[in-house]
Amino acid sequence: MNSKIIHRKKITLVFFGIISANVVAEEIKLNHIPPSSLCNKKDIVYFSCSTGNKKTVSLCGTINNSNLTGLYYRFGQKEKIELEYPAIDKREALDLFRYNEYHRALTQHYHVSFINANQRYTIYSYYNGDGSEGDSFEHGIYGSDAASETEVQNFNIKCLKNIIVNIHPLTKILHCDFDSALGCVND
Repeated sequence: MNSKIIHRKKITLVFFGIISANVVAEEIKLNHIPPSSLCNKKDIVYFSCSTGNKKTVSLCGTINNSNLTGLYYRFGQKEKIELEYPAIDKREALDLFRYNEYHRALTQHYHVSFINANQRYTIYSYYNGDGSEGDSFEHGIYGSDAASETEVQNFNIKCLKNIIVNIHPLTKILHCDFDSALGCVND
């Protein structure tokens, strides 16, 4: 595995205690944006990864006076952003994003979702394992029809490398997405 996963220290210790030796856990420092991310220099990276076709998925937090004031999503390349949500004038609206999380022994699933043009975009981070080398880590984004009562995926873009997962702090800030079967812990 050539991927490097970067997590914030605040994520539960169970997760770190079972990461294989090939995965490195580091603290993301505020205002430190990894070169692979599409986040602005003054913002914080909550999720970012490289996918196929040399594209990047990033979920970024707008920081003002050391406080999170908004979130934005970007997909594409630094030179050519293909999708940015929300528009810059709506970046202060945290209520455009929802979260879900599910935990049990040796399992953690996180979602952060938003709706744009009748499409529900869901950024996901999954860990399923038993602490062995065969543990399953999966990260990416999938899309589904926002009007559908089921989450049939229209697309699923998986992360391949340069993976940064820092979603857990958002679970204390964002509202639960009650339309998802995954559930929520904090609401």
